[in-house]
Amino acid sequence: MHDKVYTACGGFTPGRRRANGLLTILILAYNEETRIAPTLSALSAWAKSRGNVQIMVVSDGNDSTAAICKTNAGKFRRGIKVISFPRRLGKGAAVTAGFKASTGGSVLSFDADASLSLPEISRMQKMLGDADIVIASRRSEGSRAIGGFPFHRRAISFLFNSCVRLLFGLPYLDTQCGYKLYSARAVRRLSRFAFSSAGYEWDVEMLVAANRLGLRVVECPVAWKYRKGGKARPLDLLWMTAGLLRLWLRYL
Repeated sequence: MHDKVYTACGGFTPGRRRANGLLTILILAYNEETRIAPTLSALSAWAKSRGNVQIMVVSDGNDSTAAICKTNAGKFRRGIKVISFPRRLGKGAAVTAGFKASTGGSVLSFDADASLSLPEISRMQKMLGDADIVIASRRSEGSRAIGGFPFHRRAISFLFNSCVRLLFGLPYLDTQCGYKLYSARAVRRLSRFAFSSAGYEWDVEMLVAANRLGLRVVECPVAWKYRKGGKARPLDLLWMTAGLLRLWLRYL
């Protein structure tokens, strides 16, 4: 693992202890060289009026994502912290690595496509005052899709969430949205949990673990826009379902 903080001048700065007023935005990037630069530009414009924001990118691919982050580091007051891995980790392992390296008093997992309308982050932060984890939900009442959403993605989402509710009895309408806001308490407890999954089903295991750890989880309906270039494909539903069955057997 390579852990670097790119600053505006191109050097490295040491990590700091967790700061209560600091929001860490944790971007998960698997070969995202075509989408990461626009996402960083959008975040830099949003962060200028917020101030206390740390950008962290977990890159576990083999493309130029890390180099692009270095080029864009000057857009952020704190630079960009990049954690690079030479092989594919999977979503769960990438999030866990980001948890352990983050320094913010709260951590927002963030997809590299920036499909979330950025003003929704403030709404999620307000809800975190009464919860440990806030899930951005694309299926809750009040959520809003900006533009179209491909049929195969809608079908995958519906079938997967139906399986989750059937097998685990979780009340959440959207377990798979990549935008989740975690309190420092949630980050500490989840970082110590022995997860058995690393792929897309990790979100489900995280929510099962959160319930077992006594963490309060709420959903926040959000405005979002579908972006092309995602890695999920129809065949992935089979692997995701198999992963769910493995989790179900573990938590029986």
